[in-house]
Amino acid sequence: MKTLLFNLTLAAVLASLSGASGASPVIGTYNGLFFETNGFWQRSAGTLTLTAARNRYTAKIQIGSTRYSFSGTFDASGGINRQVLRRYENPLSVQLQVDATDPDLLVGSVGDGINWTAPLYADHAVFDGRFSTTSDMGRYTVVFLGDFAWTNFPSGDSFGTINISKAGRIRFSGSLADGTKVTQATTVAKGGQWPLYLPLYQGEGALYAWLLFNGSTNSDISGTVSWIRPQMPWTWYYPDGFFVPQDAYGSRYVAPPRGTKVLDVSSARFEFNGMNLDRGITNHVTLDYHNRITNLEANGLTASFALAEGSFRGRVMDPITWEWLPFKGVVLQKFGVAAGYFPRGDQTGEVWFQGE
Repeated sequence: MKTLLFNLTLAAVLASLSGASGASPVIGTYNGLFFETNGFWQRSAGTLTLTAARNRYTAKIQIGSTRYSFSGTFDASGGINRQVLRRYENPLSVQLQVDATDPDLLVGSVGDGINWTAPLYADHAVFDGRFSTTSDMGRYTVVFLGDFAWTNFPSGDSFGTINISKAGRIRFSGSLADGTKVTQATTVAKGGQWPLYLPLYQGEGALYAWLLFNGSTNSDISGTVSWIRPQMPWTWYYPDGFFVPQDAYGSRYVAPPRGTKVLDVSSARFEFNGMNLDRGITNHVTLDYHNRITNLEANGLTASFALAEGSFRGRVMDPITWEWLPFKGVVLQKFGVAAGYFPRGDQTGEVWFQGE
């Protein structure tokens, strides 16, 4: 299933639609995601929420800040073929089919009939929290890695915290490395897939990806997010906009009991790199069993952890300009590090904490 979800091409989706027969939807809600795989396009990325009740359905598609509702009946093969009207734009062409081998999966496409067609996958929300619970339940932290060599994009790491309930409900709260605060509520699929979609900048930009919980021994959350920021000449940060992919790395998070460190380090260092610093800043510190940071350098640094959720924040003095720079991020316990970003001038850079 995971291989199907991440690797099916649009041609394979259309082939599966044309050859489908006899599948019936499962009563309940399906949550899905669609986007083109050959570039970054805000206009052709969005989410689908569909509720099936026997052979009938009600559905909602969101692209940016606009939602389109429609309803109808599945055909005899478990398929949907609809035109959804939009004001001042071409109608959306929606094709969906209950997967012949797994009725918890809808496979299909969304397009405008002329310029674009994007593959769509939607998973049934199978967990109820009583008779069926997800093995992915718990708290997580995640970062979307920047590159401190970047100058036209945020070089810091976007980050967030996640809570998954027994019923598979995902609550995500984060901060992108241009200072944008984000939240999402959705459900995790039975295979661990997370349809991440965040409309940004009044619907003119977006962050989206299929991410996977616990599908890799290397990372508890894996995948690549697409981040679209439009041109916004009136803004301070990155007025020219950008389109950038970023790898996601995540970790289960367990709040440390009293007298236990959030990370198993004693001597450590904070590193600050990127954007328009004259040179990087490194502060050597210690971490005690009360999770207090002690700075060992002449330039100032203060930092503290929010142990319940796994985040941190603080500020550091630039030893050249004596300017205080605020920073924040999350702990990645699986990797033994903490990461995030800090702003300075009209850019942001990366903050990185790890043991010596």
